[in-house]
Amino acid sequence: MNSTTNSCDAETKPLVSIIVPVYNTERYLKKCVDSILNQTYDNLELFLINDGSTDSSGDMCDRFAQEDSRVRVIHKENEGQAIARNCALDVCDGEYVFFVDSDDYIRQDAVKLLVETATQHNADLVLFGFEYDYVKYKKKRLVYQNLRTFAKEKLLTEYIVNNGITAALCDKFYKRKFFEELRFPKLRANEDAYVLPEIFGSTEKAVYLREALYTQLVRVGSTEQSGFKESKLALLEVAKHKKEYIDANFPQLSKFIELDYAKTVKGMLSRILSSFSYKKYKETYLKLLEELKSELENINISTVDQSLYKQLMGCIKHQNIFKLKARLYGTKRFFIQKIKAFLQA
Repeated sequence: MNSTTNSCDAETKPLVSIIVPVYNTERYLKKCVDSILNQTYDNLELFLINDGSTDSSGDMCDRFAQEDSRVRVIHKENEGQAIARNCALDVCDGEYVFFVDSDDYIRQDAVKLLVETATQHNADLVLFGFEYDYVKYKKKRLVYQNLRTFAKEKLLTEYIVNNGITAALCDKFYKRKFFEELRFPKLRANEDAYVLPEIFGSTEKAVYLREALYTQLVRVGSTEQSGFKESKLALLEVAKHKKEYIDANFPQLSKFIELDYAKTVKGMLSRILSSFSYKKYKETYLKLLEELKSELENINISTVDQSLYKQLMGCIKHQNIFKLKARLYGTKRFFIQKIKAFLQA
């Protein structure tokens, strides 16, 4: 790694703050850090927040800092990715902010392309494609066919209606202004999705760049790939917050999000069943089922997606069929995970 810049005009280029929370990823961390420090764009600062790792990740962070002056390390007790990111946001100096997970990696020209796109289009936010790394093969995710621009209302509409814009944090490149006051809530899951409505709602201009610049390593047994856990219930808080934000700030879009919370509750029910956790979480399941009933009873049926409404009602009225479908899905998912684990071994 190189602590010197490879361009004499680095001072004229915007500083980019790259924030990487680190927790027990010693096996993947070097590839992640190398992909950042070997960027063709060098005017960056890298924050490695060691979130109470119990493996050698913390020592690795310190070594990276010794080898490259652009690396800054923060050691802290384990509180989750949200608080780790906040620690870096409190002290970073970049004009732009880029979040990377410590088991993922980015394309060598990613930062250069993102800065150029943001500058050329005077954009607050750049969205881009990514790819999944399944170890034995990779799969790209490119949503739109061409470069596209969005104003705030269109951006929110795409997010809540068309699902073209993800609820992920790492496939976006942010102006620092978004985080002057905004911080991640102390959730153990989906804290990134919690802040996105505020970011989208205060974006003057966003650009979608049709390039797969970020690679997400898909690990069997990782947080994203695991079944139901209590921490997953944070999704309900995220969905509730999203609806409250839209209702208060963009009421013209409220009709598109009326069933969003109910859909999230149904997803929790399905996740409990498909991960074969019904006996363990029976009380939680029944409570969620009552919450779904209550939510649907208070919906103005005439203003919502009728097809989705019928699906949600079917979950309640035809519990045996719903449970059977969810368990069959869980069985299929179980064998797929076993096959992937074998391929990754």
